[in-house]
Amino acid sequence: MDLQLSIDLSEPDANALCSILGCDQATLSNRLSDCAGAALNEYVEMFLRRRMFSRGSDFREYRLLLMVEKVFGKEIPTEAVVCCLFQSTAAGSRIMIRSVMSKYQYELQSALRQAIQTILAEATQQPDHGSYEIVLNNSTIVELFNQKLAEIDGTQRPVQRQKDSVPTYEIVPASYGILCKAFGVVG
Repeated sequence: MDLQLSIDLSEPDANALCSILGCDQATLSNRLSDCAGAALNEYVEMFLRRRMFSRGSDFREYRLLLMVEKVFGKEIPTEAVVCCLFQSTAAGSRIMIRSVMSKYQYELQSALRQAIQTILAEATQQPDHGSYEIVLNNSTIVELFNQKLAEIDGTQRPVQRQKDSVPTYEIVPASYGILCKAFGVVG
C-alpha cells in the first residue's frame, strides 16, 4: 500500500532533524519517510494485536528494532545515534541496544553477522606487535565478540580497548583468528 505524507518544518527544525538523523537537507525527506514507515509498521502491528506491550521499554525496544530494519538498512546504530534518537543517556542507549539484540536476535541475525564480518574484515594488523585494531563506537558489539571468545575458548584474551583511545580496540592474533572463523570471515 502506497501512502503519501507531508509535514511542515521550520528551517531550524529541519536542520536539527538532519543532525539527529545523520543526513543532509537533500536526503531528509527520504530519511523521514523511512522513519514514518517504521512508525506505521508499529501501529499496524498494534492494531492487529500482534505486538501488545505493557512496558514503555518494550515499546522503545520494538521501535528501535523497526528503525534498524527500516531506517538504518539493517545496521545496528551506535550508542551515540540511539542517544540522539531516543533522548537517552549513553548507559540507557547501551542497555536498549543490548536488549534489542537479545530479544530480537533472530530478526537481527543476518544484519548483525554482516556488521561483524565487516568490522573484522576491516581490522588492520599492527606491524609493531601483530595485534589487530578495530575502530568501533558500539561497546555492545565488543561484548558480543568477548562472549563468543569465552564460548569457544575461555583461555583466549578478550577484545580490549586501547590505552588513550575510546573507539579503538585491540584483538590479539589468536583471538582474531577464532572470531574470523566463528563469523565466517576469510582472512
